[in-house]
Amino acid sequence: MDQLDPKKEEKNDLEALSDLQRAENVISSLLPHPAVAITNSDEFEPLQVNQRAPIIHPLPPTPLSLFQYFLPIFLVQEWVIYTNLAQPAGPYGPPPKWSPVSVDEIYLWIGILIYMGIHKEINIRDYWKLSSARTSRPNHDFIRFMSHERFQQILRRIRIFDPTTIAIAAAGKSFKRVEQWSRHIQASSTALWTPGTNIAVDECMIRYTGRSRETTIWEFYVPPSLIPSKRKRGTEGPDALAPTQAVVFSLVNRLESASYHVFMDNLFSTPLLFRLLRDQGHAATGTLRTNYCASKALIAAKNEDRKGKCWPWGQLVAEPTENGLVNQIAWKDNTLVLFLSTAHQGDEFHQRIRKRPKATQPHTQPIRLIFGEEGRKELPVPVIATDYNFKMGSVDIGDQLRSGLGYDHRFRRGGWQALAWSFLLDICLVNSYKLQHQGNPSWEVITSQVEWRSRLCSDIFKRRSGQLVQVAKGYALEKFDHDRDRNLNLPP
Repeated sequence: MDQLDPKKEEKNDLEALSDLQRAENVISSLLPHPAVAITNSDEFEPLQVNQRAPIIHPLPPTPLSLFQYFLPIFLVQEWVIYTNLAQPAGPYGPPPKWSPVSVDEIYLWIGILIYMGIHKEINIRDYWKLSSARTSRPNHDFIRFMSHERFQQILRRIRIFDPTTIAIAAAGKSFKRVEQWSRHIQASSTALWTPGTNIAVDECMIRYTGRSRETTIWEFYVPPSLIPSKRKRGTEGPDALAPTQAVVFSLVNRLESASYHVFMDNLFSTPLLFRLLRDQGHAATGTLRTNYCASKALIAAKNEDRKGKCWPWGQLVAEPTENGLVNQIAWKDNTLVLFLSTAHQGDEFHQRIRKRPKATQPHTQPIRLIFGEEGRKELPVPVIATDYNFKMGSVDIGDQLRSGLGYDHRFRRGGWQALAWSFLLDICLVNSYKLQHQGNPSWEVITSQVEWRSRLCSDIFKRRSGQLVQVAKGYALEKFDHDRDRNLNLPP
């Protein structure tokens, strides 16, 4: 039997220990001390904005009155006038059977839209199909209040704008047709809620399957009274902003006069926009595209990172613009991220627990070396990255609340219908839900959005259903009181 040499065994242990120590030294050299290079740090002075929390003001007395704060009776009364003035006859056939709508009927129709967002069916007609001996179907209670034919008539003919004042060939006509309701929602929101310091701006795409020029040209509609319609090149004022960046400038100017910290993604971020916001006392932070980056070195580093020629993980480089008012920051994470900010110096770090990325592209190799076989690790992360992810993540949560329970059937009769019934209506529902959830309502707080929308449907059907006068073929016809809400601006 061979005997072990104690000296040889000790030598092998020392070599293994030295290899392990070298590996640990390499990892530790990368991990707690990320390389930071700040160019011309004396030229950039971060803009400090005082932090304040948002305020929710006293709410209306009932859930339905809170919802009708965003969709008031006087606005629906105007919709009734516009709808009844529409021409019933088409150029290719006789006029359909049509009777004038009322305020009650419009509210019932909107309640049905909300109900359809909670209880999904493949086809709209399926809601009016009843169970039989051969088939078992869910029975939807609202069919007692409105027939399928009447629902489709209102869907086709409802008008929320004055058709005599909207030019058919006008640019951005879909946005102008919903502008009155949109402005009211904004005014109602700021009346019940005062924003805090931190606000976020993000884009949203609304599905529309009909024919419209505006679905192929992505444009933002900005009121001409706020931003000039023609861009003046070579200037440094608001006139030089492109329409996309002008949206942010316009929205911030509509808020209560105060200092804000605006977060946005790389669709909006430009050095000129950030400088103009800073001139008005607002800080701004966002990601940056290479075509708006003023540093040739950072642009080259971003292009090389896409090819797999990466910086070490955690390396950060900050370089202000020539005027010293806006800071450009590049940080190597999964990929090389470009930031633009007027509030961050770039050398602020804090520890955060991170998950190992699943991506295996060449540009992710540095961070995969940091994690090794570990699934989680505490790593130093720049404050600008944490602030951006947290604040912009709130927008994603709002999108989930808005899109998860919305009316998801197709719109083919004008892009404005998609904006009105799959965006603005959901904004009313989400805003009212969040206000009562985070505020101090006079009723028991409703913590589920499904329960909140169901409560609104039930209240609308009870309040607006009228008196049942006739039942035929499984449907019900209602007798509505056309004069009940005349000259009333608030719900009873």
